[in-house]
Order: sequence, then C-alpha cells, then structure tokens
Amino acid sequence: MPHSKNLISVVVPVYNGVSKFLSQTLNFLENQDYSPMEYIFVDDGSEDDSLRLLEDFASKSKHMVKIISQENSGVCVARNKGFHASRGEYIAFCDQDDIFSPAWSRSLVEAIDKHQADMAFCGHDFADPSGKVFRRYTDKFCYPNEDYAKGEDILVDYMLGKTPLWGGSVLYRRSFLEENNISYTPGCLCAEDNEVFVKSLAMARKVAIVKESLAIWRRHQFATSFSNEGYKLYSNLHELASYLRCLAFMKRKGKQNTMAFQVLSNLILPSAYVNYVEKILIGNGIKEFERVIRNRAFKERIKKNFKWLFLKKRPDLFFKLCLAVFSPGVYASITLARKQGKVKKKEG
Repeated sequence: MPHSKNLISVVVPVYNGVSKFLSQTLNFLENQDYSPMEYIFVDDGSEDDSLRLLEDFASKSKHMVKIISQENSGVCVARNKGFHASRGEYIAFCDQDDIFSPAWSRSLVEAIDKHQADMAFCGHDFADPSGKVFRRYTDKFCYPNEDYAKGEDILVDYMLGKTPLWGGSVLYRRSFLEENNISYTPGCLCAEDNEVFVKSLAMARKVAIVKESLAIWRRHQFATSFSNEGYKLYSNLHELASYLRCLAFMKRKGKQNTMAFQVLSNLILPSAYVNYVEKILIGNGIKEFERVIRNRAFKERIKKNFKWLFLKKRPDLFFKLCLAVFSPGVYASITLARKQGKVKKKEG
C-alpha cells in the first residue's frame, strides 16, 4: 500500500468504549486543526455500541476514517493491525479515552519536520474522569533544555523518571518504525507502550520536543490497571519481560556501550526483578514465591543484577533483592508483615 506524504495516521484500539469516554475522544480528534489526517479505529470485539458509534463518526467526519473489526485479541494486536492498515507518513498510537488540544497533531508534525527528527513528543497533563486536570506535566517532570536531542540521551532521562513519555503524546515517522522493526508485542498486558518507547529512543538519531502539554491522560476506574485482574496479578511479570526484550533488542542493535544500555541493565532491570518477586509473594503466596526464587537459573539471573549503579541509585531495592535471594524466608516474613501493616493502617 503506498504511503501518503504529510498524512498523519492515528491508530486507536477500541473495546466497549461507549461508557468509557469514546465519544468525547472522537470529538477531540475531529477538532484537530491539521490536515490531512487518517483515523484508524480497531474495534477489538466490543460487546456494546462502540462499532455503531464509530460508524456514525466515520459518516460525518471531515477526516479520513477507517474501521477494522477483530475478535478480542488485546491492545497490542489491535495497534499492530491498525499500523499495517495505515497510509500516513507519520503515526500516532492513542487510546479511546484520551484528550487532545486542537494543536496536538499539527505541533508534533511541525516539530518533526523542522528538526528532521525520527519522532517527537509533547507534554501530557493528568485529569480525573470528568477531564479536570489535577496535575500538570511540569509540576513533577521537566523537558530537555533543547528543542531536540539524541534519542539515547532522552532515553536515559526517561528511564530515570525525569522526562516521561505517554502513548498519546508521541508521534513517529513511519519509515523510522519500519526500518527498525519496532512494533507492539502481542499478549503483553503491561508496559507495552514503554517497550516501544525504549526501543524507539534507543534508535532515534534525533527526537523533537514540543515543550507544551497538548495531550491529557485521563485516569479512571475503567483503565486496565484498575479493572483487569490479569493485569493486577501479572503486571510485574509483563514489565520484567518487556525490559528483557528491550535489553535483547539493544544488544542486537549494537547499543551495549551506551549510557542508556547501562541504566537499563544495571538499574531498571534489577528494579523490575524486585517488583516481580514481591508481586509473586503477595499475589501467589509463600510456596509459589519460594518455588520461583529457589529456581537455580532464575537465581543466577538475578545475581547478575547486583550492580554498583543499582546499589548507588536504589540501595533500598538492592538490599531487598539480596535478602530475597540469600534469605528468602526472612524476606517473605518482612514483606508480608509490612503489607499487613499497610492494610490495617488503611482500614483504621
């Protein structure tokens, strides 16, 4: 399929969106002041009137609209399918509850073109279910000093929590994703956007920065992290697996000697192991925790993460990991007691 120059393709997975802000997001997308735009909605087996709502939007929209229906397969499969069906020179991946400024798409594409960048991002604020902003991006985070930067430099700040990205705040050049074979991992329940960010920033020669919040992340009870039991139980496993895939990706691309690779392998990955073993203990009980932690291959893999950078940056997590590996019984007793204390405090 030939790709259209200057066209922005926005891929939006949809699942039972009628009661989950879909109609509002459609209005924000319709009111974008950039043209040409192509919206690709992938209905992921919705059981409500989402498909009818999308068809009604398509019949009235001033933009190009494509609707794809599939059996429920998850957001990653939906995004990949939408990407393959798209025609735009630029690609954005958004959700059915996102909020956008009318200048969102125009500002991002102008930044990419101005700096000849592989991708661009803007700030994002945080809102409650009504759409009221309760935290600004700059309340806690900061933009890089320049209007563009090398992807590896932004990746370091991203992994250290200084400059976060969010799905609705990023625009990619299509050719960049294709050349580096970057896509979403099917079946991933957690950190699916994060994995794409890490891989993309690791490879981006130049990233453009729009120092303005043009997108809003709506936090609500219907979000995956609140409503999906599988997410609650296995999120840390999926996060750990995601970082391991990122590490393997960077090795294949020859990025082992970068600061970003060192931060990922010596700080972020060990932290993910800590979160994973704690979730196994709390979510699955002592027997399952001991079975996992006493597995020789798993223990040896964890030991490789006792790195100086991890100790320097997160001594608390470093000693947790040491305790889990060398004194799992003591670790379990302390962790469960702390958890019980938090529950009692919350109830009281």
